[in-house]
Amino acid sequence: MKKLIVLAIVSYLIFTACTHHCADFNADILSWMPYKVNDTISLKKNNQIIKFVVTRTFIYHTAKFKKPSMKKCGECDNLFGFEAGDANENIYYQSFDDQDITQLSFEIRDNGMSANTYNGLKNKTLLNSLTIDSVTYQDVLVLSGDAILPNNIWKVVLAKNKGVIATYYGDSIMTTQKNMLRTTSVEDYNLVNVDNCK
Repeated sequence: MKKLIVLAIVSYLIFTACTHHCADFNADILSWMPYKVNDTISLKKNNQIIKFVVTRTFIYHTAKFKKPSMKKCGECDNLFGFEAGDANENIYYQSFDDQDITQLSFEIRDNGMSANTYNGLKNKTLLNSLTIDSVTYQDVLVLSGDAILPNNIWKVVLAKNKGVIATYYGDSIMTTQKNMLRTTSVEDYNLVNVDNCK
């Protein structure tokens, strides 16, 4: 009987030791993309207002996975972001790192002209503050290309708790119509906890 109990305890310890539980999702990073479904992102270019309506928010967070000592079934992954716009005008964010916002991938498309962090916007700079159109923003992320593109988007600026604040398009700039503080939480995103051990 004692051998059976010891065997059961050892088996349990081996099984649980091979399961890695991931840390909770870092909700603080959502302050860089503080949008909810149906929010409107309004960018002003001269007298033209371009509006992007948020259609989807998402978080895919790994809850646990098997360690390499057994058949590995995953790792602590996070994929999160949001989409806004329609077939002609679209903004898309996503990131795989819930600790470092500079790992953000970003794409914007305006009437067929697009820019993204995969191709052109490879330079990512974090600033304590930045002034645009006489408005000073705190905690700013600048995504930019190596050169000014005359017929395309070549720089996008994000501010913590505000989201997109400026988009540089050729020799002009599109800025946010309303510079308001925004708050969001994990509850505002469609959170899917992935259990890779099932």
